[in-house]
Amino acid sequence: MSFSENRSWGDVGVLKDSISFCRNEFGDFDSSYALNASAVVYELLEYLLDKDISHIYNISTYVTDTIDFKLGEADPSLTNEELENHPDIIMNGNINLD
Repeated sequence: MSFSENRSWGDVGVLKDSISFCRNEFGDFDSSYALNASAVVYELLEYLLDKDISHIYNISTYVTDTIDFKLGEADPSLTNEELENHPDIIMNGNINLD
């Protein structure tokens, strides 16, 4: 929000409203991917402003969720346990630990 205020550019409220709209209005995979991408951009901007490491954690969570959604979309029969132990999820977790 500081960037928007300091530069008199953009409207943070519109971004937040758009993210909330996507959460409430749509329920398909494409909407989830778009929502996650928007949220990642928002978290990155917040991190650049305040250097709070929790934003990086949130970004990691959105990436993991997106991988989970993609895997579930490709194979709806996967159980939660299979998703948690999927090599793509594990690889993403290892990257985030580095």
